[in-house]
Amino acid sequence: MRKVLGLAPLIGAAVFAPQAALASCIAPPPLPDAYAGAEAVFSGTVEAVDVGGRLATVTVDLVWKGEVADEVQVQGTDMLDPNMVTSVDRTYQPGFNYVFFVNVGGVGFMDNACTSTQETTAELVAQLDEVRGSPGSAPVSSPTQPEPATSSGLDLVWVAFGAGVALMVVGAVIARRRRPEQPEIEGFRLRR
Repeated sequence: MRKVLGLAPLIGAAVFAPQAALASCIAPPPLPDAYAGAEAVFSGTVEAVDVGGRLATVTVDLVWKGEVADEVQVQGTDMLDPNMVTSVDRTYQPGFNYVFFVNVGGVGFMDNACTSTQETTAELVAQLDEVRGSPGSAPVSSPTQPEPATSSGLDLVWVAFGAGVALMVVGAVIARRRRPEQPEIEGFRLRR
């Protein structure tokens, strides 16, 4: 029992240590469902990337849904820490044109590998025009980019670290309290 309690802090540290999420995506929904589920749908060319290709600066061409400025940032990860990755991170390539199915959040718009975001094709543009009932429109020229989020992925790291430390302290206290009383010989305690 003592060995198990002695391992509790190590197990807790391993469980709460920052690591890549073990998630996967189901098949993308049909285009009308993807359109309905996104807060914004637009096409644009990736001008620059950061954070290992997971943060894109996009010049917007056409907008099918939402209020989208002519230049936006799309965050393809929940964590903007370049040392943290998840299995659903989306990366972008500069110079490529994508149709984005995104939600408002992060530094502008949030995306991930489970959305229907994909490279732009003439067929996809025609399908979106049909779903919308009219052709895509031009982006708004005034910067109406959503406000950046106030917290970052680093906050989650600190919470996990604090929880791991607390678990190790609790494990150490429990292990110490469960230690059997040491026998005494002629007024002296035996040392182990």
